[in-house]
Amino acid sequence: MSKVGELVVGFTVELFFLLLAVGILWRVWSSFLPAPRRQRILALQRGVVLLNNRVEKVLEPGSYWITPKRTLVVCDMRPKPFQIAAQEVQAADDMLLRLSLGGEYLISDPAKFVSENSNSFDAFYLELRQALRTAAKEFDGHSIIAEQSALIARVKELTIPRGDQLGVELMHLDAWETTPIGWFREAASS
Repeated sequence: MSKVGELVVGFTVELFFLLLAVGILWRVWSSFLPAPRRQRILALQRGVVLLNNRVEKVLEPGSYWITPKRTLVVCDMRPKPFQIAAQEVQAADDMLLRLSLGGEYLISDPAKFVSENSNSFDAFYLELRQALRTAAKEFDGHSIIAEQSALIARVKELTIPRGDQLGVELMHLDAWETTPIGWFREAASS
């Protein structure tokens, strides 16, 4: 009996050292030579696999082996808050207003988000600011002050095409500060 027990223990020890040696060799080999790496995509994320700087595929949450020729870009799919503070805009009746907007946007298409712009959120933020200025010129100042929902709806409408192009979707938008600051008058020429 002791012979079988000794054999099992000896085999287990040898197997342990063999696996340890293989693990060490794998670590050393992968530090000098490119080796596939296991990467994890969490529940609220999507992964975009790039091959030669082109989108190959979009991965759902899980664990994946990524080869050295490929790059994995992880996108957080949760809504992100933003604020456009104290923007001075000119209404259709030349009233100057100070508006502040806030809301949330999220990634709607990870492949477009990664490939269309180096910073899609900042590009979308600039589009929102321009849409606010464009929409404000379509309404008179008193109607913007009295009811901001029409202005907000128009800003949302103006940002849809660029949002689709960037892979970003505007989830929520509100105006919380609308202050008249004066009237625009052109200087009289001498």
